[in-house]
Amino acid sequence: MGAFDLNMGDAVWMIELAEALANQRSRGIYSGTRESLGTALRMTKKVQDGFEVMESDDFFVIIKPGSDVTLESLQDRTALLRHAIVAACAATETYFADRIIELVRPQLRAHRTRNGALPPRLRSIQLTVGEAIELDHQYKNRRGLTERVVAPYIRERASVDPGALGEALSVAGHKGVFARIDAALEWPKGRCEKRMTEVANRRNVIAHTGDRAGRGRSPLSVDEARGITDDLTAIVHAAESLLAPPRTSASRVDHRPQLYDALVRQAEPVDAPFLAEVTGIPKPTVSRLLNQWSKDDHEDSTYPGVIRVSRGR
Repeated sequence: MGAFDLNMGDAVWMIELAEALANQRSRGIYSGTRESLGTALRMTKKVQDGFEVMESDDFFVIIKPGSDVTLESLQDRTALLRHAIVAACAATETYFADRIIELVRPQLRAHRTRNGALPPRLRSIQLTVGEAIELDHQYKNRRGLTERVVAPYIRERASVDPGALGEALSVAGHKGVFARIDAALEWPKGRCEKRMTEVANRRNVIAHTGDRAGRGRSPLSVDEARGITDDLTAIVHAAESLLAPPRTSASRVDHRPQLYDALVRQAEPVDAPFLAEVTGIPKPTVSRLLNQWSKDDHEDSTYPGVIRVSRGR
């Protein structure tokens, strides 16, 4: 959630800046005030006679003569709001992609070590011959399957568009997530999916057409942009509680059966980092058990046949 909050913070900052730039001065600056400001800021006579002023609850901005920034350009703050919407969508998509990949990793590990069942959509992801060759050449362990095949598949589909996002969520075996978000937020049934569709459509218009409407651009207010960031933030926070992987107390878990099962499957001696990766067991725990099993004067009668692990690994 920290990364999401940081990324969404960029969108919120742009909205706040757009709101702060709302000019509340309807008239030009009085000559006496102009002269006082010019004197206080040590302006030349030319600059003093030609500067313009923008004033809001947050800013008092002096625009020097000859500047590319004008009062007219500051009046149109929708560029900031459009970028804020795009940034908010990107933050949301990144969150869901990262979370789904985090949920898929232990499923793949469980399948490799205990032949655990995989969700149908995860199982259906295809691997090309070229990708198989690349994995064989570049990766010494099976992490490459996630990094080069599964993760790109998920990131391509993790969108604010609920249709694509639903497909990505199903890779981790999660269905009906939008209805559960509605319930968690006490929203009417179907609102989450409808709202995400609206936001995705607006983002796509901004990103692909420049938010064009006829010969101009679609109107966009601070309240509309803030409503989008607020709703996406609420959706992500609700999803976080629904999609968080279950936590198990390490002190109450006997990792030896899982580690032994993974170890005896290997044709050659393996090391602790590799076993920690494929099993999900903390590396210090793996190292401790391997050290115990590889002692010359020790043979665990419950878990025999593990002396082949290299000493010092």
